[in-house]
Formats: sequence, C-alpha cells, structure tokens
Amino acid sequence: WYRSNNSWNYEPVTFTKSIANGQVDLSADGGATVSVPVDWGQYRLEVETSDPEGPATSYEFDAGWYVSSTTTETPDGLEIALDKDNYAAGEVARLKVSPHFAGELLINIGSDKLLKTVTASVPAGGSTVDIPVGDDWGAGAYVTATLFRPGDAQETRMPARAIGVKWLKVDPGSKKLAITLTPPDKTMPRQQLSIPVSVAGVQPGSNAYVMVAAVDVGILNLTNYKAPDPENWFFGQRLLGMEIRDIYGRLIDGSLGNTGKLRTGGDGANMQAQGNPPTEKLVAFFSGIVELDADGKARVDFDIPQFNGTVRVMAVAWT
Repeated sequence: WYRSNNSWNYEPVTFTKSIANGQVDLSADGGATVSVPVDWGQYRLEVETSDPEGPATSYEFDAGWYVSSTTTETPDGLEIALDKDNYAAGEVARLKVSPHFAGELLINIGSDKLLKTVTASVPAGGSTVDIPVGDDWGAGAYVTATLFRPGDAQETRMPARAIGVKWLKVDPGSKKLAITLTPPDKTMPRQQLSIPVSVAGVQPGSNAYVMVAAVDVGILNLTNYKAPDPENWFFGQRLLGMEIRDIYGRLIDGSLGNTGKLRTGGDGANMQAQGNPPTEKLVAFFSGIVELDADGKARVDFDIPQFNGTVRVMAVAWT
C-alpha cells in the first residue's frame, strides 16, 4: 500500500521461481507422466523439446485453495461515513457502515496512539455504530474500521477483510480565538501607522498576547509568502500516526515477498514571482509579543518610511 494524490493505492507484486526440472523420453506413439510434490500455491508447468526450433507449451494450475494476491494481500475497501463534519467533546458520532458482506467490525480510534476501540456485528445490509467523542482527542482522530469475514472451505473462499478510514474533526470551541484588525485604508509616508487589535474568545483571568506584522506586498509576492494560519496548524487534520498491520497476506505465504520501497523526489515548483523587486526602501515590520488588556485589545504602531505601495497586515494571537 502507498499514498499518492491524497488517495490510497496498491501494487501487487508476484514472484516466480523454479522448484524442479528434469528430462523425459517420449516414444513416437506414447506419452509420459510427470510427478512432482508441490505445496499450496500456484504453479506453472513448462514443457519444451531439446530442439530450440521445436514446439513448447506451458500449463498453470493451483495446489490447495488459492486466491489471487490482489484479493487477499490487498484489503477490500469499506465505505464508511460520519453524520456530521465536526463534533464537540462529549458528543456521540454516528458512523454509517455500508459493507459488501456481513461480518464482525473492529473500529479503532487513534491519532499518534490508540484512543478507543469499538466492536460490532454488521449485517450485509449495513449498520450504524455510535462512537462517543472523548475529551482527549485534541483536534480530532482517525476512525479506522475493519470488517472481517471468515473463510468457507466448502466454497473455497479465503477469509476476507475490508478497511475504511475517516477523519473525525473535533471542534476547538473555546480554544479558538478571533482576531479583528482595523488599520486605516490609507496612510502617508513618514507617518506612524496605528493598528487597533481586538481578540475575542479570551477566557477571564487568562493572559493573552498578539504579534502583528506589516510587510510590503511586493516582498511577499517575491517570496510567495503565505500568512500564518495557527488555527489550521493546531486544529487541522493530522497525518495518520499509526500503522495498520494484519497477517492475512501470510495465509498465501506472503512472507516470500519483499516489502516495496517507493523512491520519490524531484525538483520543486519554480518560485512564482508576481512582481518586480521594489526599488524604494523595504517595508517589513514586526511588533514582537504584545500583551492584550483585560478587554482583549491592544494597539500596535509602526513608523512608515517613504513608501508607495500596499502593505499587508497579519496578526497571530494566543493565550
């Protein structure tokens, strides 16, 4: 399994090796019998004459129960869906499971560690499972649902499993702050720029701080700079920090295979310059840490030099 373009893909790998060889003498009007002990698996018998220009043939057969690696080593996809886009801590999330077969469902909730496990029996028509959202789930957690189906010897059917993964987002609630900047639309060169700052959501008794920057848009375009987004950094979707492993591949002796190693890399995109370098004095100010008052407000002043252009004002606040 590997992840590419925000989706999971798989690439089965099949190896072939020689287990026996020999020579058989045939008469003009008779045949011959070849007997070779085999284990479970898939085999190919190749027959050719001693004459390089002579006929050749091959025959493939299975020993024991055999299922293609694309259906055994690779899990089936399990369709799952949550009833809401995000949840508050303490709410109950409802997970809808739409399977292709009935079986036992194992739900693991995790981020960089296992947070919760839920089990349920799911009929072929599907089911809905309730998942209480914990207070310790942070920005969210991954819901990993694995549906197991036992094998059936009479139908020569191997055991199967299907896997579905869904991100469950937890609403940050009171942990999220809202910043309001009210700078003037225009200011004159060589004058002070006053920027009122107001932050909503600060809990009573908490110390709150803010950092404000005012930078020439021309400089930002040259560096392709993106404004800081602490909300997405702290409360955004995380990468799945756990590995999913099982031994279903070993049921067809998958230990004979080698783990694939993906090699990626290459040149990054060229810098997208959206303007010429400025010829006047550069404008890039940073306030440092400024403590807010009891009402969650502050004022930051910058001395603007001789400058003709547009300045972008950015702020980050925290408690």
